[in-house]
Amino acid sequence: MAEINIVVALGPSEDSYFLGVGRRAVYNKVPQSLVDKLNGGELPVVRTSWINIDKTGRYWCGENFVGPNVMYEIQAGCTLQSHITQSGAQFITFPDYDDASTDPWFFIKHKNLGHWNASLPHFYINTLNVIREHVTNFDNALKWIIFGKGGTHIYQFENGFLANLEGPHEDPDHALNQALRQFDPEHNTSIVQGQWMVDRGSSISLCDHRYFFLKFKNTHTKLYELRFSLPPHLDTKLKELLALAKTPEEQQALTIETQNVMSQVNAHISTQTSINNMLNNTMMQTGVSFNNATGGAQYELVPKWARRFF
Repeated sequence: MAEINIVVALGPSEDSYFLGVGRRAVYNKVPQSLVDKLNGGELPVVRTSWINIDKTGRYWCGENFVGPNVMYEIQAGCTLQSHITQSGAQFITFPDYDDASTDPWFFIKHKNLGHWNASLPHFYINTLNVIREHVTNFDNALKWIIFGKGGTHIYQFENGFLANLEGPHEDPDHALNQALRQFDPEHNTSIVQGQWMVDRGSSISLCDHRYFFLKFKNTHTKLYELRFSLPPHLDTKLKELLALAKTPEEQQALTIETQNVMSQVNAHISTQTSINNMLNNTMMQTGVSFNNATGGAQYELVPKWARRFF
């Protein structure tokens, strides 16, 4: 089966979203500048590793990983724009917050190992500092942070993920809590530390604790498993697009497009490697492909960071 890339970005309301599956995308009530990029072919699903939309629905960031090329719409001259311009970005995401700020709160992971920046409400900073004391080589190990409603957020490290669950997400019976626990070696003895990661392209709603879409990537096999709880109309659309992506016609088209993408990625890697050798940079990440897409069940998980750290 050809690889099926899936990218989900949940917006500031139940009917605001981006959903990309295979070669197809559907979206509603997203920023016009994002629509323009999508319609202009600058963010085709097969080349998109992630898209994130902030709580106000005004700002967004996304990456076409053939390049890679980070695209965004944020307040001109804001702190985040300065970080992107000066140091580039591997991943950008936005937290939940109560105040209306024209300079958006954010987390940005730069391309160089150990280089990240954040502008976050005090709650997140306090939690981050506590975790930082317990995680060895925190800066180098941190890959990205994914935020959800009410202070919930997931840290992805080189050797596993750590979730801080708040509010309804703390309930062991909550779908998000159960989903995370399934892939956590402290709660599932059939897996080992670092076997699964919460990949980019995942999304946790900032407006409704019930909704999330998580892409769990097996770091050994490179295959994915999906766990999600989505609004009914979006759940239906996801299943429709997955079924379409598995048809012979779409599989043939996906195979051709994936081959073209990988040729461009490999060419870029070759060029970037030469540049990195000259500049003594560390690494470039190009990932994002989908083999076994499984999902539909509503799971959840994860205790707070008060558990053992890895």
